Amino acid sequence: MSGAEVSRLVHSARALARRQREPLALHHLDARITETLPPLEDALRWRVAVHETGHAIAAHATGLGTPRRIAIHAGGGYVETPGLSASPTKAEIEAALVMPTAGRAAERLLLGEVSAGAGGARDSDLSKATSLAAALDISFGLSDARIWRAAPKDVDEVLRADPDLRDRVEERLEDAEHRAMALLDERKESLERLARKLAGDGMLDGDRLRDLLSSEGTARVRKATGSARQLDPKGAISPCLAFGRVIHYLGQRIMARINLLHARRTK
Repeated sequence: MSGAEVSRLVHSARALARRQREPLALHHLDARITETLPPLEDALRWRVAVHETGHAIAAHATGLGTPRRIAIHAGGGYVETPGLSASPTKAEIEAALVMPTAGRAAERLLLGEVSAGAGGARDSDLSKATSLAAALDISFGLSDARIWRAAPKDVDEVLRADPDLRDRVEERLEDAEHRAMALLDERKESLERLARKLAGDGMLDGDRLRDLLSSEGTARVRKATGSARQLDPKGAISPCLAFGRVIHYLGQRIMARINLLHARRTK
């Protein structure tokens, strides 16, 4: 993407933010970036909606926090959620592991099999969950071992060299996905209803999303209303959804550049 193209993209995103009476944010850039891409086919759109709704329900139900936004775009989808506290406990981290594994669990529950969408990229669900699960041992001192061995972002080399650590991380991820599956199975009707609404509307955010998650409850739901387009979940395919994260990453890089330029101008 050339400098001129980035400039036009940012200008267009700013115009969108002004129309929505919001400060410029990543989702405005996402919207403009993906306008140039072909729309998702219905089967893939349904899979993405199921995957992202699984993340959102898990974040809300485990106490990680109510998501700020769930969105589908031409490259895939994403969920904006609060992060962990600055000094989380082991229980909080183990609960946080449920959220990134819930996308896979939601696909398995409603579609019968998982896609490659949770993995692939460095910032994928599986990558983040693996780093966090390993950090319990090698960074945070929250397991039987108290020795600091590496920062969470540097777990790869330690994992390659330590088969016992790999086994422990695999056990934690398996346990987290089982917890996610159990959590979503209790809320299966809510999962399907919210996923259909997301598939039809393309984005749920703010008070509307918070009200939907609260009213869907966490287990029992009342029948959803609205004009959500009904998509046939049968025949859903299993492509890699990581391309959506590439678009998301590009938006983050542009936002970082904007913030840097703004900081320089205000000095």
